[in-house]
Amino acid sequence: MARLLHPRPPAHASARRSRLPAPYARLGMLALVVPACAPDDCPKGSVRNVADGLCYQIDVDGEGGEDGVVDDAPTDTGGPGDPGDSGDTGGPPPDPVEVGDSCDVTATLPADPITDLGEYFLQARAFAEAVDIELDPDRGVAVLSGQGGLMLVDISDASDPQWMGHHGYETFRERYQNLELSPSGLVYATNWDRGLAVYDIQGEANPTLGYTLEVEGLAGMALHDDVLYIVDRSTGELGVWDVSIPETPGLLTTVAGLSAPFAPFLEGETLYVADNARGIVVYDVSTPTSPALVGAVATDASVQDLAFSADGSTLYAAAGGAGIQVYALDDPGSPSLVETIPLAHSVLSVATGDGLLWAVDQQDVIALDIQEARVPVVLNAHRTGQWSMHVAAAGDRAWVADWGYIRGYRAEGSAVGDLNPSAGEVYMDPAGETATVSLFNPGGEDLVVTGIEVSDSRVSWSLEDGRIPPGTARPLTLTYAGDGTLD
Repeated sequence: MARLLHPRPPAHASARRSRLPAPYARLGMLALVVPACAPDDCPKGSVRNVADGLCYQIDVDGEGGEDGVVDDAPTDTGGPGDPGDSGDTGGPPPDPVEVGDSCDVTATLPADPITDLGEYFLQARAFAEAVDIELDPDRGVAVLSGQGGLMLVDISDASDPQWMGHHGYETFRERYQNLELSPSGLVYATNWDRGLAVYDIQGEANPTLGYTLEVEGLAGMALHDDVLYIVDRSTGELGVWDVSIPETPGLLTTVAGLSAPFAPFLEGETLYVADNARGIVVYDVSTPTSPALVGAVATDASVQDLAFSADGSTLYAAAGGAGIQVYALDDPGSPSLVETIPLAHSVLSVATGDGLLWAVDQQDVIALDIQEARVPVVLNAHRTGQWSMHVAAAGDRAWVADWGYIRGYRAEGSAVGDLNPSAGEVYMDPAGETATVSLFNPGGEDLVVTGIEVSDSRVSWSLEDGRIPPGTARPLTLTYAGDGTLD
C-alpha cells in the first residue's frame, strides 16, 4: 500500500516566473488524460511489510503480532528475488503508455467521486482566518473559529451556505484555535495564549459570550457527558473539567503525560491525545473524572488530529508530512500501526463520515474510501483555493475551514485518476529553452495521458510514459527551438 510521492511546487510558482523581464514567451499546455486501471498492489485486506516487501493479510481478529498483521499469511505469489518481480506487486510492472500527438478522446471518462458543494466567503463579514470547524448536523450549522473569533454559518442548504453571525471584535479574544460543541447548544473555545470561553449558539443571531477564563496554554478539548477534557500545552497535562453546570466549567484535576499536545479524542472508554512530540498518548477514562495514563505510541511524525472508524476498530492520524497513519485498535490501550498513506502536503486534519475518511493538507481536500476500515483507498483530491486548515464530516459530506472561506464537498463513487500540473503556464526564452512541468496524479487510480497537442511547431514535447500511478508524478519536458515569441 505504499505510495511514492513527488511534492508539487506551490500554486503560485508560475506567477513567480512571470516576473522575469521581457521579452519572454508564454506557452499554455493542454493534455488529454484518461483514468485507467489502478496499479497492482497488495490485495484489499492486506498490507505490505516494509521489511520483506511482501503483502500480509490484515489481522482483523486481533491474533497478529505487534505490527497488526498475520505474520504467516503473505499474499504475494513471488518473492523480491523472483525474475520479473517488480519488488512491489509480485509481478512485472504494467507496460508503459505511449502518448500520441492528438487529444482525441479514446475512452469514456469516469465521474469525479468528489462534488464541490457550496461555499461562503467569511471575510465578507469578518476579518476571518478560520482554522477550526465543528458541525451541528441536527441544526444544519457549522461553527468556525480562528482570527475573527467565533463564526456561525447555516449549511442546511449545502449549495448555498448563509452567514448567521459571529462574536469576536468586542473582546480581546479575537482568535480561537480550538472548538468543542455541547449537545446543550454551547460552544467551548480556547485561545492558546488567553484561555477558555463558553458561548451560547442556540439563538438565531450572534453567539452570546457567557464565560471566560484567562489562563495560558489551553488547547484542544473532548466532551464526555459532564466532563470536559482540555489539554494544556504549557504544562503538558490533561485537565479534567466539571461541566455539570455547562456554562461554568470547574477544574477537577490534572493528569501528567503530555509534551506538545494538540487535542484529545474520545473513543469508548479510552482517550487518545494527538501529541506533536510523544505521538499518540493514551488514557483510560473508564472512570471519567480520574483518567489513568496508559502510555504513548511513538509515531515518528507530527500528529495533529485523530479520527475513528464507525465501529471504533481503527484510528486515523493526521501525521503532518508523513501523511495519514492508520492504526488498529484491537487493544484500545496499544494502537498498532497498519499503514501510512503519503499525500502531497502536510496533513493537518482528518474526519470520518459514512464510509469515508476526509483529510486536508492546506492546499487540498482528499476523500478516501474506508468501507474496509484498515484499507483506505484514495478516491480523489480537490484544490480548496486558500489554506485548508481543518475538516469536519457528517454523512457523505465534509466541510472545510479554508482560511477565508467555508467550503462543502460530497463524495460517492469509485476512485479516479486526476491531473494536477505543477504549472499552468510556462515562460520560455525567445532564443530557445527547455522547461519541465511535473504532472502529478492526486487521485486513487492510474492516470493515463493519451495525447498532448501543441499548436506551435517550434515546440516539441517528451513524456516517456503516459501512465501516472496514484500519488506520483512524471516530468513533461517542453523544448522551444527559438526564433521569436510564443503565445
